[in-house]
Amino acid sequence: MQVSHILFVDSPVGAGFSFSREPKGYDVGDISSSLQLHEFLYKGYLVGNPMTGESIDFSAKVPFAHGFGIISDQLYETISKHCQGEDYTNPANALCAQAMNTFNNTYHYYLSYYWANDRRSGDQGGELP
Repeated sequence: MQVSHILFVDSPVGAGFSFSREPKGYDVGDISSSLQLHEFLYKGYLVGNPMTGESIDFSAKVPFAHGFGIISDQLYETISKHCQGEDYTNPANALCAQAMNTFNNTYHYYLSYYWANDRRSGDQGGELP
């Protein structure tokens, strides 16, 4: 059985099926609409886009982390060299496993630093803004 989900984002609020219970929710300028969409996408990023699939999400983390400067060129090249086509979650190659261990430690440290220092996550009682 194959299941798929589609999410439509009505932007600005009031277009399509979206609505607001308060008049201030209909602030539909370009800037406010883009800020609302940015916040929505930010929440999806922090959740990790759980519906994509674990294999796709994890295999994309290495190029993503390299592209955003989270990991060094050297670590990226080491992973590329030793993990060619291997499963990042359970590599059979010892050098790949060592490189992925370094990657995971670096990536998780970066995300915890980002989360702890993001003003939007501080006042939410553990919830996203």
